[in-house]
Amino acid sequence: TVDERAKPVLRSSAARAWDARGRAVAIEVPVKPNVLRVHVASDAEAPIVIDPSWASIAVPLKLRTHYTAMLTADGRVLLVGGLAAGGADASSELFDQRTGVSVFGPSLETGRYDHTATLLRDGRVLITGGHGAAGSLDSVEIYDPRTNTFKSGPAMAVAREHHSATLLADGRVPLMFCNFQPPALVLRIYG
Repeated sequence: TVDERAKPVLRSSAARAWDARGRAVAIEVPVKPNVLRVHVASDAEAPIVIDPSWASIAVPLKLRTHYTAMLTADGRVLLVGGLAAGGADASSELFDQRTGVSVFGPSLETGRYDHTATLLRDGRVLITGGHGAAGSLDSVEIYDPRTNTFKSGPAMAVAREHHSATLLADGRVPLMFCNFQPPALVLRIYG
C-alpha cells in the first residue's frame, strides 16, 4: 500500500488464502495508490480467509536516481547524492535495518550523481567523482561514520563519472573508467 504521496509504506509477501472447505487458494493482491484488490482462483468456495502477512517498509526520504547505496560496517545503509529534482544532490541518508528508520545524514561538500562509494577497511566510505552542476567531477569525499561527516580527499588527476572502484585486499582502491576520446582505460589507485 502507499501513502497520500504515493510512497510505499506496506508490503505483503506470500499472501495465503483458504476457501470454505479449508483448501489453499491461489490469490493475487495487486496494489495501486489507494486501491487494494484481491483476485481469487475461480474454483474457490466463499467465504475466503486471507492472511496477507503485512510488513512495514522504509523508503528513501528524498526522491532521487543515480545515487549510491552502501552497506556500512555497522550494518546501516548509506545513500549518497544522486540526481534529484534540483539537479546533482548533496544530501545523504542513513537507513537502520534493525529499526526500519531512515534519517538524513550529513551533506556532501559537492552534489553529485553517477559517482562511486567504496567501503574502506577502517569503516569509512570513499566517494569518488561523478557528475555535478558543472559537469564531470575530479573531487573525492570521505564519509566517516565515527564523526558522521564528509571531508574532502585528494582530488583525482582526471574527472570521472560512470566509473568503477573496488577495494583490494591490501586496502588500495583502483578507479577505472573508459575515456572514449580517444578510447583508453584509465586507472588511478587510492590508498
